[in-house]
Formats: sequence, C-alpha cells, structure tokens
Amino acid sequence: MKRISTLILALAFVFNASASNADLFSYDLSEINTELSDLEVVENVIAQNQNSTIEEVNRKIINNNFLNSSFDTNYKSSLMSRNAFTSDDMDWGAFAWGFCCWPVGFFVVVTNKDKEKAQKTSFFVGWLTGLIVQVISYVATAG
Repeated sequence: MKRISTLILALAFVFNASASNADLFSYDLSEINTELSDLEVVENVIAQNQNSTIEEVNRKIINNNFLNSSFDTNYKSSLMSRNAFTSDDMDWGAFAWGFCCWPVGFFVVVTNKDKEKAQKTSFFVGWLTGLIVQVISYVATAG
C-alpha cells in the first residue's frame, strides 16, 4: 500500500510540475543592468565613507539622489529589531532543560517567575530542537 501511494503521489507531481508559462522565466536585461549599476553606486558610497554609520550612508544616497531606479536602501528588517531573540540571548542551561528533559524543565524554567523571557525562549528552542532530533531519528530507524 505504501508503494502504491508513493507511485500515485509521484505521478501527480510529474503531471502538475510542468512549467508552461514562459513569462515566469523571462527577464529584462536593461532592468538588471540598472540594478547592478545602482549596486555599484551603493558600494562606492560605502567604500568612500567607511567610518560612517549605515544611517549616514543611507541618508547620503537618498539626499544626493545617486540611484537610477527605486533601489531599496532600507536596511532595517524584523530580524534586526531590538526585541528579536538572537543567539547571543541564548541561555544554554535553559536550552539543555528543554533539549534533555523537558517535562522537568518545564517546571524548572517556564513556570518559574524568576526566569527571564530569554531563558524561557531558550527552553522552548531546546524543546523544539529535541523534538526535531527525535522525529528524525524515529524516521531513520523506521525506514
């Protein structure tokens, strides 16, 4: 039964995976050249102002209207926000509680009001990592 369902899924994928719309793979060479020339301008401005902050470089590019197209000079993303959890915030003890023995770690880390948000997030990262490792090892041994 497993082989039949795999065969049906493979045939369905083969017949649905054909790309027939040529517009999906077309490009405008002049637009690419414009973007690349704008990228060179940004690179030159950064090279000339190596001791400047990114805000100053961005302001200089926008104020002097150096760019030919609507090149995105916005450097802020959701990953760069100050509230984002980074690997520098990781508490490895809480991670170990989540990875190794999450039932006890839940009470030690998550329900403890003295623990910080970074420690609780580290616990859940450890728990999720442990869960993924368990699923991968189960699939590897079951096949």
